[in-house]
Amino acid sequence: MSPWKVGLSLFGPQCSVLYLNLSMPGEMIKYGPMIWSSLFALPFIYLVVAYYFIPYIMRLNITSAYELLETKLDIRNRIVAAIYFLTMRIVWMAVIIYMVF
Repeated sequence: MSPWKVGLSLFGPQCSVLYLNLSMPGEMIKYGPMIWSSLFALPFIYLVVAYYFIPYIMRLNITSAYELLETKLDIRNRIVAAIYFLTMRIVWMAVIIYMVF
């Protein structure tokens, strides 16, 4: 995919309905106007990611973050990251099931 498409796919979840409608009012109540600083910083962060990080990762010719871990570090870090991710997903799903029932 082109860097533009990857950037848009990263931008979409940040502007989701859950983020804007559920978390932002609570954050404003808790932290007040200080939360606006994080919102004003987002365009600058997106520009840095779009122009520096995404093209760098695209040049590496990898398909996943786990491949990046293995390339830059070693196989042990890739396995630890995969186990950590799977554990987080299992716990997350268990909490969701517990809350529903």
